[in-house]
Amino acid sequence: MEMIKGVPNKERFDEESRRIHASIARAGDTPLERKANANEFFRCCLHKWSEEDDDRLWAIHAELIVMRYHELKRHRDEGYSPPDLDCSQLDHEHVKWHQTNAVAERKGQLGTILEAASHLLMVHDWPVNCPRFMEALRLVGLDCVSQMRYLRMDHHLLTALVERWSPQTNSFHLTVGEMTITLQDVAMILGVNIDGPALVGHTVVGAGRRWLSWPDCCDDLLGSHPLADVVYRDPFDHRITSRFRMGQAHAQTCIPLRWLRWTFWRDSYLDLNDMDFWRHVRAYILFILGCHLLPDTSGSEIHLQYLTIMEDLAVFSTYSLGGAVLAHLYRELGEATRPSRANIAGCINLLQIWAWEHLHVGRPLLRVPFPVELDGLSVGFRWNEDRLRDLPVGNLTTYRDELDGLLDSQVIWQPYTPDIQAQVAQICLSGADIWTARVPLISWKRVEWPTAIWLMPTN
Repeated sequence: MEMIKGVPNKERFDEESRRIHASIARAGDTPLERKANANEFFRCCLHKWSEEDDDRLWAIHAELIVMRYHELKRHRDEGYSPPDLDCSQLDHEHVKWHQTNAVAERKGQLGTILEAASHLLMVHDWPVNCPRFMEALRLVGLDCVSQMRYLRMDHHLLTALVERWSPQTNSFHLTVGEMTITLQDVAMILGVNIDGPALVGHTVVGAGRRWLSWPDCCDDLLGSHPLADVVYRDPFDHRITSRFRMGQAHAQTCIPLRWLRWTFWRDSYLDLNDMDFWRHVRAYILFILGCHLLPDTSGSEIHLQYLTIMEDLAVFSTYSLGGAVLAHLYRELGEATRPSRANIAGCINLLQIWAWEHLHVGRPLLRVPFPVELDGLSVGFRWNEDRLRDLPVGNLTTYRDELDGLLDSQVIWQPYTPDIQAQVAQICLSGADIWTARVPLISWKRVEWPTAIWLMPTN
């Protein structure tokens, strides 16, 4: 016999029994009905309450709530609400489940505080001031990103947001309705291209292909690759040395981010010939992708698949880099909802700035009047740390309470006013036609769909 947890409280027993049977009646799902009936029989006849059966019941309950919630959304879209379906109760129930379930699964009063795998501080260590290099970044659409500086992560705020993320709809479920990060947010905050071909490539490394091996690809497009027997020195402090090797075992498909910075950073790029200059530009783009836009949980490497599509940087500049960033972040948010996960990857700076732009929760004050003069850059520029009057100091419990009590009047549904749009770089507005388009977002092997309702206040 399994460990007995105790007889359930009578009020909870009656309430959950009514809720489960009502859910089954609406869902009409035979497998779920069998599971729930078996569990009800176990509870009513044997009066035993094992921890495993408790978890199973809540899992079934969660599935049913999600099914009923999407049924409600469909009815809303069709313009009516079934008489036996209490819309306000369903909204409250769905939001409540997302909050309580995430909190319970992470165990403990505060739970696991997610660590953000963001390396924007490393980007700060590769300053770009050379006019020739800045013009090259403008041509490939990364000049705005290069001006974003280190931003201290508010891990407690990020954790509170992840607790309200639904991987099924790719949106945050809040008391005021559903909200999500859109292509407009990506364009306005980061200043990258969102309209164009998907960021995917072909298999070009291997026998009979463009390059025989990944080191060969590096040698061609970067001019070199990490050698395990070479001692490298930090260009900012020659006392610091290290050895680097290409990652992912024998396949050697990844390259260290620090090696890129140590090898390709220069005070000036004016004296380089064209071939070497564009190799340095490719190295910097790889560095930006791995540190800021598409970081993974490794925290130290970037996959060389992205280098293969940089052979012609004029073609690379046409890709929907913003779509790839958003697809990558959606997937990482979904992965972060797992109770076993202790960190979150993706463009976390985009997530944090998005929260500050739309919500009052955890938002720091600025040293200058809001909005900041953007000087032809992206909205993310105004949140650089040197422009903040104070840094986030909240905790998870406080943020949970603030999100639980969030009012519609405390949400900025459209933060990018005409006045702000008049100040940003042209690339921030170039994809305005697809800001609210429901199209697949693709980042190499990752494909994500945005929610059909981008911003959905409850009233």
